[in-house]
This record gives sequence, structure tokens and C-alpha cells, in this order.
Amino acid sequence: MNQMLNDQIVSPSPTMTSDGLATHRMLERISSSWGRRAQVRRGEAHESHTFDLTRPDFLVELLPFQYHPRFKQLNESELGQILTSAWLIYNAKTLDIENYVVSPLCVDAMTGHYPGIRDQLSQQLICETMVDESYHVLLTINACTVTRRMRDTKITIPCSTLVQRMQAFAAQYSEPWQKRLVHFATCVVSEIFISDHLLLISSSDVVQPLHQQVVDAHRRDEATHRMIFREFAQKVYRELSPSQQQFFATILPKPVRWFAAQDFACWHSILSELGIPDITDMIHDCQTYHATRVDVDYSGVIDLARELGITDTLSGREAFGNEGLLD
Repeated sequence: MNQMLNDQIVSPSPTMTSDGLATHRMLERISSSWGRRAQVRRGEAHESHTFDLTRPDFLVELLPFQYHPRFKQLNESELGQILTSAWLIYNAKTLDIENYVVSPLCVDAMTGHYPGIRDQLSQQLICETMVDESYHVLLTINACTVTRRMRDTKITIPCSTLVQRMQAFAAQYSEPWQKRLVHFATCVVSEIFISDHLLLISSSDVVQPLHQQVVDAHRRDEATHRMIFREFAQKVYRELSPSQQQFFATILPKPVRWFAAQDFACWHSILSELGIPDITDMIHDCQTYHATRVDVDYSGVIDLARELGITDTLSGREAFGNEGLLD
């Protein structure tokens, strides 16, 4: 059994395949461009933008209950409060991903717990990613502070369930390498997976300008992180033992569901705090509708699984099929 994920650090493979060389060259190009493309090197993303009280804080089309008859009955004030809350929910989830998924994974990788990414170039990219993610956290916190002040809201945002699901799933396993691969799979999916929220908000000319600019800064960095973690997944996977590869194949589709899940308990709490009446049926109807749906673009995860050969294995195909991601 490969010991690299079990607190022991061992030397990487001394030889490099053609695939490994291509990966190395790709990572070199990405790292050499960091000084030019990283948003943290470009100053405050929202420094030139003022808060526009006439603009919505979020996009209606991203709400999980946008088509429900009860939602269509809301007045303008109620709709505005919900869109402000949706923006704060979105950012709470972003902070959870940065603070509990990506950043801890980077720290773990920096201390040698993942095979294949202990070389100097990979370590440099990990450090650069950590700087990017810290900047995203700062941007997000600052933006939410401005929003709360300008909208005069003290609404309580419950914790996202995404991290709870990852931690609960990892807790089923006793071996450290299993727990680390669950964390790694979640991080890879989070970085490869470019959500509709990033794409739609960053390109919107309707939404709050401050929010559009903050999300666009995040999107620009995440487009590069997507390439980095795709290459990291290949480098790590190649160094795993056959049993570890099989384990990774079976857990890789799990985080797609975690990211796609709509947190209706969170919404019920917020709508109740806002004093929106007659929401129980709306929440129940939408929760039932979304229960088996995966309304996100997970094609990047499927492409990665194919590149790794996961979809060529029976266990891999079954794992993706069981999550409704493959026919």
C-alpha cells in the first residue's frame, strides 16, 4: 500500500512518462503567468465601483424556487430582501469552500501528504493558489460587509451543508489515506467545477456592480485553478496504488452531488427570519423537485474521469452511474 497519504513522505518516481512531461510543461506555463494574471496582483477588484441601491444583489434565475407560484406573488420589498440573502448565502458557501476545502488541502499538500505533487513546481503552484484563495476570502468578506451595511440587514446565514457532507463522508473511513483522498476529490471537483453562479453573475449587466466585479475577479483566478487541479489530479492519480486508484474512482462523483444540492433548510430558516409568509409548501415542492436533479455543468469532472481511465473501469462507471452522472 502506498504510504504517501499515511503521514509518511517518500520520494517521487524518478522517471517521467510522456503524459507526465506534458503535465509538467503545462504547469510551468501556468506558474510563469501568475504575476500577470493573478487578481491579487491587480489591486482591489471593486475599488472603482460604488454600491448601486437600485440594482438587485443577485440574479432571480439562480434562485431554486424562481418558478414556484408562491415566489411569483412576492412584492418588490420581499424580492429585494430575498436577493440580498441569496447573495450572502452564495458567499457563505464560497467561504466554506475556500476555508475548509481548498486552503486545508493546499496546506496538506505543502507538507508532503499527496504523491506526485511534491516537486518544486507543484509546490510553487500550491503556494500561489493559497495566495489567490486568501484574496478571494478577503474580497468576499469585504463585499458582504458592504452589502449588509448598505442594505441594513442583519440576517443570519446558516452554515453551508457542503463541508458537513464531505466531513461526514470522510468519517466513515478509518485510514488516513482514505480521508485524504475524500478531501482531495472534493477539492478537485470544487476547482474543476465552474458554477453557473460564477459565469452568470460575472457577465451580468443587471446585477449589483460591486457584486459583479467581485465575482468576476474570483472567476478569472478559478479559470486557472481549474487547469492546475486537473493536472494535479493526473499527477496524484498516477502515483496511487491500484487499490487507492479504485477508491478514488468510486468517490470522485460524490462531491458533484454535494455541490449541486440546494440547501432548502437554510432557505427555510432565512425566509422565516425575513417574515415571508406561506413558504412551507414552496420549500417542500422545490425540495421534492430538486431531490434527484443535478442542475449543474459537471462535464469537466466527466472529462477528467475519462482522462484518468476511471470511466473505463466497472467500478468507476458504476460510481458515476449511481450518482446519475452517466447513463
